[in-house]
Amino acid sequence: KANLALIHAAEKIYRMEYSGYFPPSGTNVVVSDINSYLKIALPTTSLNWTYLLDGTNNQTTATRNTNLRIWTLNFSGNFSDAPTCSPNNSTCY
Repeated sequence: KANLALIHAAEKIYRMEYSGYFPPSGTNVVVSDINSYLKIALPTTSLNWTYLLDGTNNQTTATRNTNLRIWTLNFSGNFSDAPTCSPNNSTCY
């Protein structure tokens, strides 16, 4: 969740600078691109999570590589929204 919050904050700054979210359209899962465009420092080696930024649907998804727990955070509109987890919140920690 911490990296989702980091991405969330970086998306707010990116939107102020470029009048839109990253990526401008489509999706991006390349951590080095995410780090470069959003000016953050997600780990690039020994990845426990896979990140997907969706510029079309304005959301970020983080999928844990070992148990496939998925956290999703929408970054359009209300930036106070909390991330949601699947398969359900009782197994997310």
